[in-house]
Amino acid sequence: MTANPARLRNLAERVQRASGRDRQLDLDIACEVGLVADDEALSTAIRKSPRYTASLDAAASLVPAGWHWGVAVRGDEPEATGHVLAPHPDETVIQQKAPTPALALLAAALLAMAHDAEAAR
Repeated sequence: MTANPARLRNLAERVQRASGRDRQLDLDIACEVGLVADDEALSTAIRKSPRYTASLDAAASLVPAGWHWGVAVRGDEPEATGHVLAPHPDETVIQQKAPTPALALLAAALLAMAHDAEAAR
């Protein structure tokens, strides 16, 4: 399943506006990336949906294959910065700021997925 670039960008914007973990956002992301079906029972879908907004590992699992990623946190700044770098020869760099490292990387990963989905069209 190829995710919709516009919906991925919308999800990235929602992630940037989040202040912390958000299970509804986790579920919406899991639906968009095809991890859970739209018609799946809510309780099952919630159990299957990773905690993308709370876990750096879960957020990193959405970074497209071949992309490099990192997160920076400075003590004097209230936000973390997540960044992803596309593989050669593209080498697109995407940076996003958010209140937590997981949210920052998640927003960048979603935009990287949108970039790849658009390139595949």
